[in-house]
Amino acid sequence: MKKQALIFVWLLLLVFLFLRFFAVFSDKPQIHPGDHVKLTVMLRNEPRIDGNTQVLEIFADKARFRVYTTRFPHYQYGQKLTIVGDVSESKVGKENIGVLDKLRPDLRIYFPKIEAENSALLFITTIRQQIGDSMRGFLPPDEASLLIGMIFGSKEGFSESFLQGLRDTGVLHVVAASGMNVSLLASFLMSFLLRFFNRRVAAVMVICAIILYTLLASLAPSIVRAAIMGGIAFVASALNRQNVAVWGLAIAAYSMLLFDPFLLFDVGFQLSLAATLGLVVVKPMVEKGIVVFAKLAKLPLLGEDVSTTIMAQVTTLPILLGNFGTVSLASVFVNALVLWTVPLVTILGFIAAFLSFFPFINLVPLLAALPLLLFFKTVVIFFDKPFFLLQIKLPIIVGIGYYLIVSAVYLFLKNPRVRSEGAKNGIKDKD
Repeated sequence: MKKQALIFVWLLLLVFLFLRFFAVFSDKPQIHPGDHVKLTVMLRNEPRIDGNTQVLEIFADKARFRVYTTRFPHYQYGQKLTIVGDVSESKVGKENIGVLDKLRPDLRIYFPKIEAENSALLFITTIRQQIGDSMRGFLPPDEASLLIGMIFGSKEGFSESFLQGLRDTGVLHVVAASGMNVSLLASFLMSFLLRFFNRRVAAVMVICAIILYTLLASLAPSIVRAAIMGGIAFVASALNRQNVAVWGLAIAAYSMLLFDPFLLFDVGFQLSLAATLGLVVVKPMVEKGIVVFAKLAKLPLLGEDVSTTIMAQVTTLPILLGNFGTVSLASVFVNALVLWTVPLVTILGFIAAFLSFFPFINLVPLLAALPLLLFFKTVVIFFDKPFFLLQIKLPIIVGIGYYLIVSAVYLFLKNPRVRSEGAKNGIKDKD
């Protein structure tokens, strides 16, 4: 009876979600190419710098806009902007337009008149800028940008070659505001903290780290989304409550989709959900059912990095290939080599950020982080070779089939008989 009631509740929730989708998708934007508009919005993302141009991404009146303006004055997260200009169509070819662009047109406004007002959120941005300036004043450009990116999820200040290298070797998630970044960071911190604390204390410390990371990233929507997913999932996972983790993720994803149905077609949302499921649901089950992964997980921190990276790659591969068409064959190895530095560098970065208001004292954690940053950069440059890149555009139907196979393997390993066979091979559940 309890199971039937639960199924009924979920069916009811799905009906509500369907009605929400129908209402949003049937409500077409009122703004079209050629219109002269006046938009008043709060900037929710840091502008992207492209040469001498700033690119602002905003949402208003059921439409998505990219606003192109001059490099100066520099606009910041949290500012209230009044934008007056003419709307143009995206210059992307129709063959490259995705589902999201068809449902919510991707419009352009080129060099409009912009009036900016400050808000309380600008205070956070000012602090972050001061922290960034103190790090850039001591570290080389790419190393400083890498450290700032690990903390804030920012991709500003990189040389074009190094940024492309991060992308090609599959470690760009380290400096991207995505769920994969939060999930991996939380996983590695958990594996490290469990060596000194019990699960409950370690879980609390990881959640505090996620909250701190979210604040330092200026509460960017993608980071908030990732933090919600990561927080719910890791509390449950750290306490050995995998079923609660699944329910927590389902509720978080449902709530987000109910608030904004367009997230279903957002690559960041898809990666956040897939990476978190891979790390907190699939990974523990695979480690119980497959001897190789079980032994791998018992290795020192490097082994934990390898198994974690593989599971994240397994659950996000179709999304990466379907959207970007490129994946590095060396990605798992590169991640295994460099990801152990992420928690250490991030912690040192947090310390340096706190001490940035005390001149010269913050040089101590920055000096400690510099060798790790140099190692990270060296590995990326070494493996940034064209022959490691696999280029393939994965059709949606193939991606669906892939996830069905992964789900079948998961259900097979969840079978009690498989777990008992694993126990006979000496595989024990982790504490």
